[in-house]
Amino acid sequence: MTEVPRANMVLVVDTEGNMEKHAKLVELFDADAFRAAGVKMFPLKFLDPEEMAKTLENIFGALDFGAKGGKPSGINFVPLERMNTLLVVTASPKTMENIERWIGELDKESSSTSRTVYMYRMKHGKVEDVMPIMNKLFPGKTGAGAGKPTEFKPKVAEPVIKPAGVFSRKKEQTAAVQEEGAMEGAGAFDIIMDETNNSIIIRGSASEYAALMNVMKVIDVYPLQVLLEVLIAEVKLDDALRLGVDWKYMSQSGSWTHDVSVGIPGLPVSQGLIYAFEKTDRLMGSVRALANDGKVSILSSPIVISTNGKKSKIEVAEQVPVTTGQVTNVAGTADVITETVEYVDVGIILNFTPYINDEGLITLEIDQNVSEVSGASGGSVNNPIFLKRSIQTTLLAPQDRSLVLGGLISERRERSRDGVPFLYKIPFIGWLFGTRNASVSRTELLIFITPRVIESVEEGTQLSLEFEDRVKELKQRISESEGLKPLLREPQRDDSSLLREPKREDSP
Repeated sequence: MTEVPRANMVLVVDTEGNMEKHAKLVELFDADAFRAAGVKMFPLKFLDPEEMAKTLENIFGALDFGAKGGKPSGINFVPLERMNTLLVVTASPKTMENIERWIGELDKESSSTSRTVYMYRMKHGKVEDVMPIMNKLFPGKTGAGAGKPTEFKPKVAEPVIKPAGVFSRKKEQTAAVQEEGAMEGAGAFDIIMDETNNSIIIRGSASEYAALMNVMKVIDVYPLQVLLEVLIAEVKLDDALRLGVDWKYMSQSGSWTHDVSVGIPGLPVSQGLIYAFEKTDRLMGSVRALANDGKVSILSSPIVISTNGKKSKIEVAEQVPVTTGQVTNVAGTADVITETVEYVDVGIILNFTPYINDEGLITLEIDQNVSEVSGASGGSVNNPIFLKRSIQTTLLAPQDRSLVLGGLISERRERSRDGVPFLYKIPFIGWLFGTRNASVSRTELLIFITPRVIESVEEGTQLSLEFEDRVKELKQRISESEGLKPLLREPQRDDSSLLREPKREDSP
């Protein structure tokens, strides 16, 4: 018998009777290795694939499956760590059935009474916001310390040490430490809030921890946010401009208006509340035209980001002292007057709470107050008189469309006398030495709100870049003195701009 490697042949010289035997042997050995072999994958829930492979090799080697060196022949176990799966190759269907039965018996939660302590670090939310939900989902299993700020500091920070006869569990991505006295018995698992590390401490079995992680995947998600661009303006009204913004123009194609009967107590003239949705460019173009004529005064133009369902507040105000009481004490020859003073916020205060539905529509709860000191009450106290205009409403706003709140009109009448000192106050003839002035001013408060939903970190980054570009352009326009630039706009930017580091300019 001679081997011929170049031709991949074996040359056999023998008698005619033996040649038939050689041919059968060659046919037996020169066959497809996978033709009769069975291959099956077994996903594991609790055990590690490598540990399962070693355990099955020991079991089938002890059962004398043609074992050589303790390993069974005709059976191959291939652990797939990334898939947490065990691949089994064997030619015998009966052996494959036995392997499947053994895997079913071994891949179970450990019957040990030990309890493990896990730490889950919050990715997006706050642990104090999650704990009330956990207490409702697991009312009978939360420990006595659940929901209370408890700082957990394990004494052992090393990996879990496997006791003899206990298989290693599936590798977890969160830190796990073996609790002291774990063999004392396992009861209902405990959930403890670690406010210091913004984490949740779970003490329980692996299955309980896995069930809790399924809940956390739903709760601990990236929160939806709303970027709110607000422009508060006061429009001077005259015969040519009766409602600040031409609402009839705004009710054309692409927008709509609506009247709401809202009266303002204490003001002689009020048309009620009007709100509308309009494309940002058209709306701000109308405001810009009014500003160029000197008929619009921009009171505030803040930009704020709020989390879904969380109340936000914008306040640009000053505190004005108001006397609320006086007490006079007679001491000796002089009276001592003690005054009680409170400070009242006067200015622009905007409170809003956004709620985002699945379709991207935003429900806004708006509470807007604009106040100012209009005079003094006179008398011994002489407290200031406040002029206050407020809007409280709930609206459903589409994304990237400007919401306009208007129609709050106030009227102020002023009268004054000027002339020659003393002489203009003489009865009947005083008018010969002075003049009387009477003026009436009417203003409308307009609030422009443009909401935008931020659903991911990438969208937040893009909005930051857009805002930075607008600040740069605003600086340039101020330096060039080109007038008022629309506050709200749709910047043109290609997708590749997110990959570039924005250039920064020094302030002029």
